[in-house]
Amino acid sequence: MLKKLRLNLNDEILIILLGLIIAIYPLTFLLGNLIINLNTGFIAIIFIIYCIKNKSIKFYKSKYFILLILFWLSFIINLFFSSNFENSLLRVIGFLRFILLVLAIKLFFEICTDYLKNKVYLCWLIILLIISLDLIFEYFVGHNIIGLTSPMNGRLSGFLGDELKIGHLYLGFFTLCYVTFFNLTKNNLILTMFILFGIFVSLIIGERANFIRFIGISFIFFLFFENRNLITKITFLLFLILIILFTLNYNHEYKKRFYGQFINPLIETRSPMDLLKSTVYGANYDRGIRIFEKNKFFGVGINNFRIESGKDDYENKALIFNTNGSSTHPHQVHIEFLSETGIFGYLSFVLFILFSLFFGLKNFIKNKNPYSFMAFLYLVFSLTPILPSGSFFTTFGATIFWINYGLMINERSNLIKKH
Repeated sequence: MLKKLRLNLNDEILIILLGLIIAIYPLTFLLGNLIINLNTGFIAIIFIIYCIKNKSIKFYKSKYFILLILFWLSFIINLFFSSNFENSLLRVIGFLRFILLVLAIKLFFEICTDYLKNKVYLCWLIILLIISLDLIFEYFVGHNIIGLTSPMNGRLSGFLGDELKIGHLYLGFFTLCYVTFFNLTKNNLILTMFILFGIFVSLIIGERANFIRFIGISFIFFLFFENRNLITKITFLLFLILIILFTLNYNHEYKKRFYGQFINPLIETRSPMDLLKSTVYGANYDRGIRIFEKNKFFGVGINNFRIESGKDDYENKALIFNTNGSSTHPHQVHIEFLSETGIFGYLSFVLFILFSLFFGLKNFIKNKNPYSFMAFLYLVFSLTPILPSGSFFTTFGATIFWINYGLMINERSNLIKKH
């Protein structure tokens, strides 16, 4: 187990300040990319000040720092093969902020007091509960508590208004809150209801891919950490299925989105790939694959899918949504790397992820930190092939990803309380 560091008063102030900024992170995602980046920038500055002040180089000798730097170097190499150097440059340079964010998250959760650490987790729980209640309010009333409405039927946006990505935020933080809630209560029934509450909110958000991920993470957590026998857990699963079926049948738009546009077509086509071909995401994937086939070794460069996908060369008129194939990114992280960084970048990505997950799982086995395990699960499910995803490089999605990465590599023991 990591040794506790003795901090002087100035160091304590820096760590407390770092904790305050980390604690409000979920709120920044409701305020836009500028606020998210400012928050990340403040965290990076505090981390750098702490390292300079303490002449600390241990973080720069860690295997995780080496992995991150090598990953970033692959972007720099790819930059020189980019079809639009200027367009890729800012994204490549901007990736440095995520390296500093990861190291800052790791530093904070390893050396802060238990009291401060738990207060940060509690802040996340409170913020996510407020977001949850707001989403439930929107589901039944038609707008959220400040009057914002979703631009699409069958989808909720909450405090994000016109932006339909609240499900990504919910997936990235609420599943972490399971551990916090479990440590706050000793009532098994309340613990079970909390998980069902989270699953229900994820369902009514209407983001199908993120709901599938949320279900997977929730069930694994319930299976391994909740202290119940197997029969009770099977009963829980059956009860969960009934809630999902009732919710989908209760609301016409949700029934249309989940049954009409997903489950029924999947049954009829008997193939996920055939189903994809009849969706907008399938058209995005197809453009990405065609771009990769034409630029196999180094792709077209990071952030250049948005430019390249609009060219006539990549059209596929056999697809229903061919005209919608052009987008800012291909909506699937693996295809994004293949199309924008080619075989070279994709292999770099795969090696980075495999080593990271291996070290992360090894870290959990050693330190038994459930937050690390939940972050590990988030990374695994967020990188699932085929399922649609956000861009790996955009501020909103990438920041959530790297916060979880920082938690996964936290080497401090934090045993979950047994009830």
